[in-house]
Amino acid sequence: MQHARAGHTCTRLADGRVLVAGSAPAEVYDPASNQWWPTGSSGIARRGHTANLLEDGRVLLAGGVTTEGPTAALEIFHPRTNTIESLALTLAEPRKDHRAITLPDGRVWISGGSNENGVLSSTEIFDPVDGKIVAGPHLNLPRSGHSATMLLDGRVLIAAGSDGVGELGSRAVRTFG
Repeated sequence: MQHARAGHTCTRLADGRVLVAGSAPAEVYDPASNQWWPTGSSGIARRGHTANLLEDGRVLLAGGVTTEGPTAALEIFHPRTNTIESLALTLAEPRKDHRAITLPDGRVWISGGSNENGVLSSTEIFDPVDGKIVAGPHLNLPRSGHSATMLLDGRVLIAAGSDGVGELGSRAVRTFG
């Protein structure tokens, strides 16, 4: 790795390489050659964001926190060109320490997190086909640092996390779908 980092994401690409993004310029690891390569563009230096592999092989980078605070920025990594593109589209509100999961239909559901206003119960859904983001259903409790797990029936289990005061136990469960 060319840069020290923490609060980053590692996303396995369709060709087996790994995109490492966050807290330093993005880079790609190629396990076949055991080499690290910088991306053609560095993207936003952020941590506490999410990175989701899309059906077409691109990667959505969403939210996180920069030196200026939580961000609503969305970026797309293009594996064919090794570049990161900033989207004109943004999240409805900045969020960090949120969760994002790719749904069976290819959309990405972004849930919870926190920003300067506190812990969030809002969710958003990004559609990579039409390039739009819409509001999703609210979580039953605001939460940050929670888990999001795809169930076999296509629903998403949201569990635990923090409400900004303390940790939430197993009673804080929500399914989406």
